[in-house]
Amino acid sequence: MCQTVGSDSDTWGWGCSITGSMRILIDGRPLQTYSRFRGIGRYVQLFIDSFGHRKEFYFLFFKDKDFEPKVCNPVFVNSPRRGITFTDTFFLNRIFKRIGVDLYHSTAYALPRKRSDIKYLLTVYDLTPIRFSRFGTKKNVAIFKRILASA
Repeated sequence: MCQTVGSDSDTWGWGCSITGSMRILIDGRPLQTYSRFRGIGRYVQLFIDSFGHRKEFYFLFFKDKDFEPKVCNPVFVNSPRRGITFTDTFFLNRIFKRIGVDLYHSTAYALPRKRSDIKYLLTVYDLTPIRFSRFGTKKNVAIFKRILASA
């Protein structure tokens, strides 16, 4: 059952309240890739366990007939599973507009082109490509640096 946040005492531990008027979209797509077995998957599952029943929270997933997320507000995108850093620039802004997103939490190193009316949160799990760039390909290091610069 979907619930609305009940009081201003309901916080994320950062001292800021989550009100019933704020709409938060969290990228749940790592649960549909190999990342579900890694730290990113556990992180996303924690968000779903904690906030999936709240009607202020929306969770983004790939459209997949075999995947039924247990959240109040699933949002499905019909996009490829590879190259989301590129494809999100086309798909996400339409979703933002359709559901009236106030905050987008990217859990998988991908941010779309920023809009001034939306706040963005990018979780970075691993700085190895920056710290030890000599071990990565030039292309992957460049992509990673571009993603970090966009945050």
